[in-house]
Amino acid sequence: MIFFLTAVVEYGGVIKAAERLHLSQPSVSTGLKALEQTLGQSRSSTVPSQPTGRFA
Repeated sequence: MIFFLTAVVEYGGVIKAAERLHLSQPSVSTGLKALEQTLGQSRSSTVPSQPTGRFA
């Protein structure tokens, strides 16, 4: 699950990470959701974003 998070950060977004990993975007999103549940927090409530939607 952390693999998905590191890929999203490295490639700059869920869609680009999915393309680079040769997975569908929903698969990456599901992996991120599972990580959120494991950690007990939502990434949208803990990761600040810039107006473009990219991570700060």
